[in-house]
Amino acid sequence: MKFFTIPPNSQLELMHEGTMGYFCLAQHYHSNKAYRKFFKEQKKKGAWILMDNGSGDHNMITEDILFECMKDLMPNEVVPPDILFDRDKTLFSLNSFIYKMRQENLLKESEIFAVPQGKTKEDWLNCYEEMLNNSDVTTIGLSKLGVPYAWLGEVKDDQNIMEARHECIEELINNNLIHKPLHLLGMGNPLEMLKYKLLDNSLFRSTDSCNSIWSAMNGLDWNKEQFERIPTPKDYFDREMTVDQISLAKSNIQWFNQLLTK
Repeated sequence: MKFFTIPPNSQLELMHEGTMGYFCLAQHYHSNKAYRKFFKEQKKKGAWILMDNGSGDHNMITEDILFECMKDLMPNEVVPPDILFDRDKTLFSLNSFIYKMRQENLLKESEIFAVPQGKTKEDWLNCYEEMLNNSDVTTIGLSKLGVPYAWLGEVKDDQNIMEARHECIEELINNNLIHKPLHLLGMGNPLEMLKYKLLDNSLFRSTDSCNSIWSAMNGLDWNKEQFERIPTPKDYFDREMTVDQISLAKSNIQWFNQLLTK
């Protein structure tokens, strides 16, 4: 499994430490000139880029703005709007976004990464299967917010991410429902990923998180098994990092890479 790193906007160079490529948050691409310049530079270098809609950060932009950002950058993958905990609106948004891409002949330029949502496990699974059966969807993302809410009964605030997604994955495996690459959106405890590594299935493709960096900003050393989950603050992307924090972040990222590869 590969991974993206998501640093504060003051330290975008920490994205280079990831092994999957570059995770572009469309809300920042739209509003932050330096952020936009950084991603255009990576695009020119031939980097692999995923453009996210911001739903997991409670900062989702409109479908129209996302579409224009996508056209401006032309990332390898784009995540159409997923409406937290709402199956019907999520599927409507997915189909609407795909329709717009087809109208402009862009489906071969940027692949579709879809994120299931639902109020209940049954809702979520129905949404997942709709996406699985949609030939325009190439990758499915398991939300750190949507899965716990559906699986464990309206859990909010980034709680029980590992436990809920483990249950979800078991159900998908037991019902033979893993046929497209999966991406784990966000992370609580990095040890969550051990399960997917042990399954030894290439369809468990990737994950993204700011956790390795935010942990370092709070003095948590993953080499010392300091995995305490500290909620990410709303101003995370506006924060500065000290030299020591940057060094510890790189150490945490290296530890995580070894967890996934050894």
